[in-house]
This record gives sequence, C-alpha cells and structure tokens, in this order.
Amino acid sequence: KRNRRSFRNTTVATSSNISARCQQRALSPAIPYLESFLLGLQYPYDSNHPDGYIPLCVAENKLATDILAKKLMQPQTASTTFSNDSIYAYNSFLGLPLARQAAAYFFAKRFLYPHLPTLTIEQALASISPESIGIASGAAGILNSLFFLLGDGGDAALIPRPYYSAFDSDMSLVAEITPFGFSLARPTQGPTESELDMAYLEARSEGLNPRFLLLTNPNNPLATIYRPEMIRNAISWARKRKMHTIVDEIYALSAPQDFQSVLRVMDGKLGDDVHMVWSLSKDFGASGLRVGFVLSGNTGTINLNSFPCTDFWHVL
Repeated sequence: KRNRRSFRNTTVATSSNISARCQQRALSPAIPYLESFLLGLQYPYDSNHPDGYIPLCVAENKLATDILAKKLMQPQTASTTFSNDSIYAYNSFLGLPLARQAAAYFFAKRFLYPHLPTLTIEQALASISPESIGIASGAAGILNSLFFLLGDGGDAALIPRPYYSAFDSDMSLVAEITPFGFSLARPTQGPTESELDMAYLEARSEGLNPRFLLLTNPNNPLATIYRPEMIRNAISWARKRKMHTIVDEIYALSAPQDFQSVLRVMDGKLGDDVHMVWSLSKDFGASGLRVGFVLSGNTGTINLNSFPCTDFWHVL
C-alpha cells in the first residue's frame, strides 16, 4: 500500500509559507474525509494499479458524463454560447444576463412547475425573475456569500443532525457563523416546532444569536424527503424569530417524484428571508464545472453579492 504519510506531509509543508490567520482557519480540512478523497485522486485504482484507491466518500454521478459531454460539444451549443458579444466584456458578478434568464426558465420548469411540461419562457419569466437569481462558483461559494452578507460574527445557524460536514466550514471559515447542530427524535421527518424551540434556546444559552435555519432537502446524508408542510412550518417558525431560512436542494432532480422544492411549497414567493441553493454538481454530474445558483426574493442581498468585496470566495 502507498504511504499515506508522504501525502500528509506534502500538504502540511506549505503551512510555513502562509499567514497565521490562514493556518488557524483554513488548514483544517473542509470535510473530515478530504485527505482520503485527495489520496484517492492522486492514486486511483485501475487494472495497472491494483493497489490504488476507489473513493466512496464523495457523491459524483459519473454515469452522466458522456451524456452531458455530448450535449456540450454540439456545434450549436458552442455557437450559441460564444457568439454573443456580452460574454467577452465585464458583466455583473451575478452571471451573464442571458445565463440568469436561462436559469430562471430552468428553475420555473423543473422546480416550480414540474407538472407543466409545456411551460413557455414567457410564463416562466413571469413567475421567476432573473433578478432574483445569482450565479457563483459552486454551492459552497453561494453559501459562504449568504452567511457573510446576512450574518455577523457570533450569529449561529441551526442545522438538524445529521448534516453535510462541509457546512461547518462553509459558514465559519469566512463569515464566522457558528454551526449549531441539533438532534431530532425522527430525523427522517425533519424538525418539529418543539425541537426548533429547544435548539433555539440552547443556542441562546451558549451566548449565540440564532440567525439562520439551514435545511437540506433532499436530505444529505439520509436521502429522505421533507414533507411540504414541514418546510412551511419551519419557515414560519424562523420568520417569527426574524431568522433567515436557507434550503439546500442540491439533490433536487435526483429525488423521487414526491419531492417538492421550496419554490413550489412557497408558490414561488420566497420573500426576503428564504434562500434556495442549487448547483450542477450532483444532478448534472458536473461537480468540476463549479456552477452554483441562489434564488431569493431578497434582491438587495442578491445585488450585494455582486460587490467584488464579497465575491472573493467564489474564485477559491
């Protein structure tokens, strides 16, 4: 077997060349299994390397790669994409206007009105404004920006356990938001009002200010789907306490038909305190493209996200 220690030492050796702040915050792995995953990438298993590794710790849909590649390599795709002069000029940090318009149509057709296959672009844009959409380099960049723009140091995000471990760094590394996980009697059913109340009070007792409720639907890692009434009740609970609700729907199109996006649950009216996050990573099997989206009725926050001072995380 290859020596894991050599890989680990190579990683840590760079710490002498970076700031103390970076050493304190950024050298901790974003996810506890990151080192194992990178080792698997460096030494992959194949017929010529039977002592290599097969990473099973990261969800990647590689079965769709050939389908996606075939679509992207079509001549008309390239001509449509690169014939518009606007893509070669400075634009909003939120994404090209045409891309945001296309995203609005996509989210209306697949998330808000999945039962209306004949939905037109005009109908879609009447339901979801491109101005309510921001595009960044992956869901992690979106989450970092949301926590940075809407919270302050000392604020906390309530998260039902178990949850995706990288959420901790997504909110704490840059925005300095404290993740506050709490257990549920029935994790597959989602949090009840009493469980939310208890988590809120426990966070307050530790000197934290609960500012966010972070939900993942479909749930990661349980792969369960929250009922629409649970989503509505959780949002209502958060609104009474002037908290923001962030719903990560990164596995939305990989879910069974009984899944309902928060867009549909709220009839397209998210308000200024509900924010939906999605990316190409899982449903499109394109985690390497680093494309993430946020939908929010809080256009003030969306526009703030175009400031260069908050866009720095998008390039990491």
